[in-house]
Formats: sequence, C-alpha cells, structure tokens
Amino acid sequence: MMEGMALVMPDSPSEQMIFVEGMIKMSVGMMVLTGMFVQVSGVLLAMAMAVFVGLEPRPLESVRGEQIAMMVLGIAFSISGAGGWSMDAMMLKRRSNLSKYKDTFLLLLRLAVGVYFVGVLLLVDDLVRQGVPDLSVFFGIGLEAAFGLLIFSGVAARHVMILALAWIGVELLVGSFILFVMEEFLGGVVVLTAAIVYMLLGPDRWTFFKDFTLSKKSS
Repeated sequence: MMEGMALVMPDSPSEQMIFVEGMIKMSVGMMVLTGMFVQVSGVLLAMAMAVFVGLEPRPLESVRGEQIAMMVLGIAFSISGAGGWSMDAMMLKRRSNLSKYKDTFLLLLRLAVGVYFVGVLLLVDDLVRQGVPDLSVFFGIGLEAAFGLLIFSGVAARHVMILALAWIGVELLVGSFILFVMEEFLGGVVVLTAAIVYMLLGPDRWTFFKDFTLSKKSS
C-alpha cells in the first residue's frame, strides 16, 4: 500500500524540473504557513526560482510571471521575517523586521503582483501560433497587462490593486468551475494574498499620485 503512495520522479528533464519546482514550492509554502524559518524559506524560494528561470531553454517563451513573482516574494519574506503570529516568534523569539523595512517589503509585494500580471504578455506569442482565440481572451490579457504595468510603475498603486483584487477573485472563481488547475489556483491565491497585504499596509514611498490610506496618521 505504501508503494502506491510513493512519489515517482518523471522521466523527461522538463517534467523533472516541474516536479522539483512543485516540491520546493510545497515545502516552502508549509513553512511559511506555519511561520517556521520564514526568512530562510524566503531565501531558498528566491534562489530556487532564480535557478529555474535561468535553466529554461527559451526564457522569454517558457518563464511565467508567476515564477518571477515567487522569486520577488521570497526576497520579501527573507527581509521581513514571519511576524508576531508565527512559530519563529513563539519558539525562537524572533521579531519581525517589517517596521524597519516596511517600505522595502511593500515595494517587493507591489513588484511581485505587477510582474505576475505583466507575465501574461509572454503568452501572446503562443496564442497567436495556436490560432487567434476569442477576442475576450486578448481583452483579459490586455487588462491584466495594464494592471501589471500600473502596479509595477507605482501609479495610484492601491487603487489599481483593488481593481486587480476584484479581477483575480473573479478569475479564480470562474476558473474553479470551468477548468480547475491546482497550481494555477494556488498561484493566484498567493498573489491575491500579497495584493491584500499591500492594500492594507500600503502604499510604499516609491509611488506616484499618492492615494488613500486605511489608517489615520497621527498628526
């Protein structure tokens, strides 16, 4: 019975890379969820994603925005730490660096969300080769690319982030009913969470057209 539950390494190199990438994401995800060794996990995630991006035979066609977004999020976690509600805080008495590096952390979150959206532009060439799909597909790609460029450049970042949040939520909901792919769903949830955190704590200092804040600053 245990033999049937064993993990089997795929044969082809490309499938092996996907398998290893998935195992790393799962391991790091479990540590981040429990708040254990979050800074170390962030470094490992960033390094692993950088390696996978570098190993792609045709980076411009094969690399997904999600991979680069995960790399940037790994750097963000390595800087900020886990926070007060974590195993690191309770067992290792480690304090979060968020207050010290808040703007840097928020900047990395913003860049990660922006890259995730801009990455859809890499799909256009493949879609054209396969035959031009329905115009609604290109509308969605154009909208996500616009979100990504605005967020990445920091133009009214929090307002745009709210629109992006609504778009991701609808995309995840619709995708769950039409064609559920676990990896894409979890990737969307990660970016959705990063966008929510930015919306609550942002904006960072490196944005244009400063927008509203949810908390009143003391005078």
